[in-house]
Amino acid sequence: MPQSTRLLVVDPDRKQVSEFGSMLAQEDCYLVAAESGTEALELARHESFDLVICEFRLEGIGGLALIAEFQRKDPHLPVVMVTKNPGSNTAIEAIKSGAYDFLAKPVDPDELRKVVREAVAASRRMSKQVEIGVEADSPSPDSDALIGKSREMLEIYKALGRLSATPVTVLIRGETGTGKE
Repeated sequence: MPQSTRLLVVDPDRKQVSEFGSMLAQEDCYLVAAESGTEALELARHESFDLVICEFRLEGIGGLALIAEFQRKDPHLPVVMVTKNPGSNTAIEAIKSGAYDFLAKPVDPDELRKVVREAVAASRRMSKQVEIGVEADSPSPDSDALIGKSREMLEIYKALGRLSATPVTVLIRGETGTGKE
């Protein structure tokens, strides 16, 4: 990342915030912590951020409502949701609500750094003016059975969340009898 990245981390667990700071120490990131959604919104009124990392389950203003508020303020601000107990519905809801990505705790440091780099780069690209006629990326959907909570399945749930909010045709492939209906 060419310039210092300002991250807002919304998590009531101070230890988790500190771990994120350690994981991102090499990435030239400046972290600001908020323990609640209300505190995060107050900070965002006075400061600008390149990325928000937000716990899904928050008291008061929850993670999904927080995504909506951040998107209303700045539609290009990426929000990465994290939670300790992920499920297919949680991941799909977060992505449908506008989360850039969804990570399960404990968060893999390499995965977090990769997601932060990609999200900030995407946000910076979206903030630049574009010319009409420039090619757009089209999603490449891939699917499997909707059973499981592994990191791989979370990727599938995220893809479903992204696709469900768009008017695209999806081809589901697989062997006979695997439940593609």
